[in-house]
Parts: sequence; C-alpha cells; structure tokens
Amino acid sequence: MLSPSSGRPGAITLWQMETARPSPGRVLIAGAGVAGLETALALRAFAGDRARVEALDPGDALTLAAESTAHPFGRAPRRRPLAPLAERAGLHLRRGRLEEVLAGDRIALTDRGEAIGYDRLVVATGARPEPALEGAVAFSGPGDVAGVRRLFGRVVRGGRRGLHTRLAVVVPPGASWPLPAYELTLQLDRMLRRRGVRKLVILTLVTSEDAPLGIFGTRAAEAVAADLADAGIVTRPGSVVRDWSWGQLSLIPSGTLAVDRVLALPTLRGPAIPGLPCDSHGFVQADADGRVPGAPGVYAVGDAGSFPVKQGGIACQQADAVASLIARELGADAEPIPFEPVLRGWLWDGDGGRFLRADLPGGRTESAGVTSETSPLWAPSGKVACRFLSSALRGEPGAGRLADRDLGQEAPAR
Repeated sequence: MLSPSSGRPGAITLWQMETARPSPGRVLIAGAGVAGLETALALRAFAGDRARVEALDPGDALTLAAESTAHPFGRAPRRRPLAPLAERAGLHLRRGRLEEVLAGDRIALTDRGEAIGYDRLVVATGARPEPALEGAVAFSGPGDVAGVRRLFGRVVRGGRRGLHTRLAVVVPPGASWPLPAYELTLQLDRMLRRRGVRKLVILTLVTSEDAPLGIFGTRAAEAVAADLADAGIVTRPGSVVRDWSWGQLSLIPSGTLAVDRVLALPTLRGPAIPGLPCDSHGFVQADADGRVPGAPGVYAVGDAGSFPVKQGGIACQQADAVASLIARELGADAEPIPFEPVLRGWLWDGDGGRFLRADLPGGRTESAGVTSETSPLWAPSGKVACRFLSSALRGEPGAGRLADRDLGQEAPAR
C-alpha cells in the first residue's frame, strides 16, 4: 500500500489519491412530489456517491393526486411519509419552498429566507391549479375531495326525494390533465346505480378535447367513448365552456346546455419563479432534454416545466432523462436516457377500469393508441408509471425497469 511517506519519485500517494477525487456535486431538487422523488431515486442509481442530493419541500408526506379520484367514493387516501422514501434515495430533506433563483451565482432562495448553493438545480415544484369556471365545484386533487363528496352527496339525497338533477363534468382547455374528469364521472355513474337513483340524474361530460381522451389516440378514444355511452353518459366533445349562469352552460363555438350542478377540472399555471425564464402561463421554459436556457445547471421536470402534457408518468420520464444527464456531467458512466414520452394511463371506473397507452413524440400523438380492459399494459403496473418510484412505493427491492407489454393495437372485444 502506498503511503504519504513513500519516497519513490513520481509515486502517487494514498493521500494524493484521496484528495484528487472530485467532491460530490451538489444537486438541489425543488419539490419532493412524484417528479422530485423520481429524480432523486434515479440519481441514486445513476450517479451514486458522485451526487449529494437535497430536496426542498414544505411537506412531510406524499399523497398521489392520481389516486384522489377514488376518495370521494369512500376510499381512504394513502399518505406516504417522505422520510423512508428520502432514505431510500439517499436524499436529505429540507423544509421550505423555492422562491427565487440567482442563476448566475447558482443560489436558490427559499420562502424561509435561506440561500442554498447548488451545482445542479432541478425544478420539480409542480403547477398551481386555478378555477376554470366560476360557481362550479372544482377538483384538482386531494385538497378538493371534501367539496366533491358534498356535491355527490347532495345529488344522491335529491334522488332519494325524487328530484331530478342535471350534472355536468367539465374539462377546460389549456394545460390540464383530463383523465380525472372521466374517472369521477364513471365512478359517480356506478355509485348512483348502487344507490338506486341513476335514472333521476343526467350525467354529461363536456370537454374541450376533440374526442374523449383523444390524447391516447383514435382507438383508445373510441373505446372510452363506448364506455361512456354504455353508462348512459352524454358527451359533448370539442366544447369550451364560456360561463355558467341561470342554469345554462354557454358553449363555444355555439350552443347552451341546461344543468343544475357543475364539477370542473382546473386550469394549471406554472410556478413563475423569479430568475428563471417562464412562458406567459408561468411554466419554466425548458429544452427537450429538460435544460433551462440561460440558467446553467438548471433543469425543469414535471408540471412546472413547459412540456404541454401534465401527467405523473410523463414527469417521471423527464426526471429519468435529466438524472442521466446530471450523472454523466458528474463523471458517472451512465447511459443517456432520451426523453421519448410514452403516455400511460389507468382509467378507473369503480369496477376495474381501462389501461391506455400511446406514444407522444414531441407531445403530439403519433400512434392510434393501445387499450385493454383486462391486463395492465406496463409493469410494474399502477396509477403512476415510474421507472424507480413505482417500485419504491411498493417497498420492492431493485428498480430501474418499466416494461411495456405488447397486447396488440386492437381494443379487446366489448
């Protein structure tokens, strides 16, 4: 073994070997939601001890928004403590929110007045929901469950008294994720049938999409439209709601719809972080590989960024791609993961549901979509499809693989 006292000319001492090793890169992840945790887990796998990772988040638990559509119907929310997940990712948690970025100095300022230096910053703060329709009950995730439960309770109680109700579920245009509207409508249909009042309720789904869940491709959209029709749910695709007053929804391009109660998904706004380039809606501008232009060492993943599809599985794919880039920049022998988005969705209907999958190169559907009512289209299966986080949430050893199953391009027989 070489030692500091070795007298051989040109010999590399153990002390020199230790001091020659680069110090771990300081990686700060703003946000410990789905995108942030996936980034941390991927960095642990790709970069190992080359990265010293810290996450800035105000909470102490993870509640998946994708699961919250079941909560108005009695399923209890699952709160996953962040501490065990952070330990698995080798992540240090710090309380607070990102308030501003001094990109030239590589310093992040928090809402607690702290200044945190970083070598790499990953913005994974998520988006901010805003009500899309005045007077409607809003649903954007776990925080709105109580209001939705009250709305559905009133509809059921009215039906038991013999009252008819016309209820519309609205998907607005803009940056939003439409699938929760379909899950809420289909699950409500089944609940009303169990309560014996379905014939007294007219359910209408009004969506700005050209076809129901058309983002998954034509075959998937046709299958979802058939599911809605079988449930007796009226659909109004290609309709933008202008306002709701005097019991009428005013629609664009034309027409009205008489309704008594309305449930609407929100529109989304970005975090609009001072010091970073943002678009007119506050989303952090990022290149295809997640880099934020004009801000060296800064990346954006998930709903905070400018990619138009706001969905947990897409956020995880962005996180994996960014983590592989950071790992290589820190000297790790990591294979680059290109961001070639594959959209995976599990449409819950209260009795199982439908699995949907489509390729989204550049955010535009390039395939007819795949759909299955009987078998998951990916493994490990779940409401959020992630390479690393899905296994971590299950407590399974090992991770790093998310495999699609090829069940063919045709929807199964109905």
